[in-house]
Order: sequence, then C-alpha cells, then structure tokens
Amino acid sequence: MNDVLGTGGDDPQRRPPASTSTGSTARTSTSSATSPARPRPAKGRVTVSVDAGVLDRARNAVWQLAGPPEHLTMATLVEQAIRREVERLERKHNDGAPFPERSAQLRVGRPLGR
Repeated sequence: MNDVLGTGGDDPQRRPPASTSTGSTARTSTSSATSPARPRPAKGRVTVSVDAGVLDRARNAVWQLAGPPEHLTMATLVEQAIRREVERLERKHNDGAPFPERSAQLRVGRPLGR
C-alpha cells in the first residue's frame, strides 16, 4: 500500500511537516496523567485503484497540509472522504439510515463485463 500511496520509505526530497518546535519532540500533558486513555477505534485495510490524477492531487494536498494546523495524512483524507460519500449515499438511497449489514463479503477484482 505504501508503494501505491507513495508514503513508504525515506524520501530525501520529502519536506518534513512545518514545526515551531526548537528540537524537542516530547509532549507534556497534565490531563493524560489523570484521565484514562481512550481506546482507538478498530481500523481496516482497503486496497483500491484510483485515477492517477486524483491520487496525485490527494498526495499534493497531504504534502502541503501535513504540518500545523491540519496535520493531514493520506489515511485521514481517505477516511473522511469515504465517510462523507457513504453518508451522502445513505441520505439519497436509504432515508439517511445506515445500509443493512452485508449478508456476504464483497467480491474482489474487476467487475464482470468490463
């Protein structure tokens, strides 16, 4: 997946995110010592082929917005885009309610007839 998204490995031309730090990367927080850590939601993996132009635009956006204030990652961009589109489809085709659970796994590969 790193090869597809261009996010793997050390790229000598990759610009590091903008930072106002003077070298220290340690963070201190008074609230983390007193409140329990929230568990992270479960994540799944997906591999898709995307139009090269769209993918390049997405990479450019992530590159430009990786630092403050956005701290954008490819994963965040993709997850937000999928969430917005699924919510739009639910509003349009299912009265805004989540679609029913699948009864089987999705078929993988190229659709028949294409």
